[in-house]
Amino acid sequence: MAASRKRRSPPTSSQPNYTKRTKRITQFHHYEPLDHLQQQIRLLELLPGKPGSRISIKLHTVSLNDNPEYEALSYCWGPPKPSYDIFIHVNNNKDSNTDQLASFPVGRNLRKALDDLRLQSRPRLVWNDAICINQKDNVEKGHQIQLMHQIYSRAAVVCAWLDHNVRPKTSVFDDLESLGRGVELDDFADPEYWYPVADIFRNEYWRRLWVQQELILAAKVDVYCRSDVFSGEQLLEFQQKVNVVKSQRTRLGGPEFVLSRYIDGNTSADPTPEIFGSGVIQARINMREGREAQEAYSLSLSSSSASSTSPPSPSQGFKITRGLLASSLLNLFLQSSSVRMTDPRDRLYGILGLATDIAHDSNLEITYEASPIWVYAQIFRHFIHRYKSLSFLCFNKSNPRGSYTPRKGFPSWMPHADVCWSYVNASRACGEVLATPHVASIDLETQCLHAQGIKVDAIKHICLINGDGRGWTPIPEWLDQIESFCRKTWPDADDSTPLYERDNVTSLMFPCLSPKRYKNMWKLDKPDPQRRIHLIRSLLAAAQKADQKDLSTGDIIRGGYTPTDIIPADVREECHPLHVESNAVVLFGTEGSRVGSMARTSDIQAGDEIWILFGCRMPIMMRPKREEGKGLRYQVIGPAIIPGLMKGEAIKDAEHHGSTVILE
Repeated sequence: MAASRKRRSPPTSSQPNYTKRTKRITQFHHYEPLDHLQQQIRLLELLPGKPGSRISIKLHTVSLNDNPEYEALSYCWGPPKPSYDIFIHVNNNKDSNTDQLASFPVGRNLRKALDDLRLQSRPRLVWNDAICINQKDNVEKGHQIQLMHQIYSRAAVVCAWLDHNVRPKTSVFDDLESLGRGVELDDFADPEYWYPVADIFRNEYWRRLWVQQELILAAKVDVYCRSDVFSGEQLLEFQQKVNVVKSQRTRLGGPEFVLSRYIDGNTSADPTPEIFGSGVIQARINMREGREAQEAYSLSLSSSSASSTSPPSPSQGFKITRGLLASSLLNLFLQSSSVRMTDPRDRLYGILGLATDIAHDSNLEITYEASPIWVYAQIFRHFIHRYKSLSFLCFNKSNPRGSYTPRKGFPSWMPHADVCWSYVNASRACGEVLATPHVASIDLETQCLHAQGIKVDAIKHICLINGDGRGWTPIPEWLDQIESFCRKTWPDADDSTPLYERDNVTSLMFPCLSPKRYKNMWKLDKPDPQRRIHLIRSLLAAAQKADQKDLSTGDIIRGGYTPTDIIPADVREECHPLHVESNAVVLFGTEGSRVGSMARTSDIQAGDEIWILFGCRMPIMMRPKREEGKGLRYQVIGPAIIPGLMKGEAIKDAEHHGSTVILE
């Protein structure tokens, strides 16, 4: 069978003497210390044995500087209980050739993985975190975490072990071997043909944080479904082809969509969060492109500094590009919200080996003694220092479906799962002159963010259009709601045309994206103001021609209305972004007669203040709070889209000093 192949001959150590037996067995309790300056690690020598027999190992200390040959094990730790003993050969007397056996408790998954990986005729050198790192020594753990990038990238093979049985095998595994080389997912009419392969990715293994780093860094991957071995690259190619649908809103059909939902166990209409981009292969591409982008960015900063006695101008500073962000420490942290981990602090430590914007002299501190909030705050302090930007404040505070770590208890300014980078790129609320924050710092003790900015306006009233948030409100009623909102914002207006046709209102009905991003996401040209009015009028006309009286934007997008020719096909397609955006936001009017929108999940209230913070590209909604002994502090509500403020209009005539604010 092509799917299950012979195991490759692993790197081996010298042949030990297996006839020696210890007379007594003690519990293993002493690790020899590692020399961290020499980049020392431990390797376990997995001694040969028959399946199911007692597992014995030896521990060897080596230096990565000597380029040792070994394999690395990647697996899910699983529950600690019940535990099973394996046995470590220990030589307590250096002058003696006799080893003693010491028992070492491990979880079921590790015991089973070692049993499946070991050979019957020769030993195997393997690195495994649970055994090769002294898990009771937090100092050693901190040093070893810094070596993870090298440990997994230098391993001859990363053995990904899953507690999953693929038997009985079918012809789908033969086709898997040819995927992308003459065979594609849509070659088969029924996507369920691929379910035996998709079942592998339903395993909990793929949703663990440390697994992501281990596979992304690997030079070669073998996937062990218990004792069956599969080509890791072919399985990862399958993952890549399935996950591509998550980044393309328009690909809502076909085998990729069906398989993606099947793997994620998703039966709702909401998309499942992506795990580190579109999978391991895409993450590797992101890391390579990120490394190149970071080198170019550092070079531009160095050139600017060398050619001038003054600091680089803001226009020479941080440009938000996909290359810079994809493998940045901040973006990897945000993506890790949907994966699982045992210790919440590992949300930082489990991605350090992947981040391309961390310098060798980084002041990030690895410690399991600090709180998760303190650990996470380092990420944003690093972002401010590296990019001279506060645009990480442009995030939706709600927890997306599948988010592993809740927001409760964390500072209001701290992103947890997502930053609206597409909207950030289309905005310049702080202009060019103030694109770099004058004052921005994070106090690690209080977890407060200190920044400067200008208060522009405050919220007067709020309007939730399409109360159900699913787009089933009849189109005439939907437009009446928006018109009523506009009349409340501009009570003295006497326009002969509907107020909802004003440019600053129609722009809120469509995604706030750059033309290029709009085209990439929707495969459509971004509509200009006149086109927006035409689309809205076409929707109203369709509602007046339809047989049913309750025709909604949801009906237009999903079809099923009669007669079917009440709206042109191109208009129907262009209304898809309008439908999505209008049902995702809440509208608000301000004391200064401005209109704007925020995410529907935002906890926005009348009286909330609109600020332009220096170094943040979108207007930020904040709520003032006065506490005795603390003075005035602010709670971040989230980013807002406010026509008339998105291109730096509010600060053109303002003094650049601004006010200092404390966000908590």
